[in-house]
Amino acid sequence: MKKEIILKEVYVMRGAKREKVTYPSKSTDKNLKFKLGDRVEYTNDYGVKFKELQIIGFFEPNLNCRVDAGLWKSGKRYHISTDCHWSPVTEKSLKLERSK
Repeated sequence: MKKEIILKEVYVMRGAKREKVTYPSKSTDKNLKFKLGDRVEYTNDYGVKFKELQIIGFFEPNLNCRVDAGLWKSGKRYHISTDCHWSPVTEKSLKLERSK
């Protein structure tokens, strides 16, 4: 089991429920599947696939922002080269593309 160092705890509202979100330290970034510059295929929530994209950054939440807390809790970790590059995506929505 991997240990995470808690930097801050934030509470987020999900409907009528209040959930606690904890942010791990940056040292856990090495546990991510993809690295900067990897070529990936992204599948959105509706099943539409976007090919030939690239990992351009990693989501670093603002610890004082509840919206960022919600994004982090939902597993969003990567920024990719799309028109919405500022909106992070989850690891499970990405697939590594093979070199041609």
